[in-house]
Amino acid sequence: MITNQFITDILDLVLEEDSNGLALRKQIPYLIEDEHDYTGMGVFISFAHHEGIEPYRLGNETIELNEVDLKSSELASGGAAVVHVNEGLIDCIEIWANDGNYPDGELTDYTLSQQEGTRQIKKPA
Repeated sequence: MITNQFITDILDLVLEEDSNGLALRKQIPYLIEDEHDYTGMGVFISFAHHEGIEPYRLGNETIELNEVDLKSSELASGGAAVVHVNEGLIDCIEIWANDGNYPDGELTDYTLSQQEGTRQIKKPA
């Protein structure tokens, strides 16, 4: 189960539009936050999977889904995030700062928006 609101918000935006995203949305209850790998330029958030996710596997697809824009007072030039799917399962979220300077910890504030500008999510105060 995912308890981090930032991760939930990214998945919510990325997995709402196209048919792949809508199919992959069924995997969310089976995802477990595994590791956060901070690189200085961004962070990779990898997932482990609960038993029972197999029926929701998206074939053997290896794809990158819908980039979302990220704004935060901690990112001078903003950033972005994508969801990576490996062999049909949501594998990780990749987040980066546009200027290459990402903090070594969770953002305290953020606004996420889709490239198409159809929806925005702000971190609650």
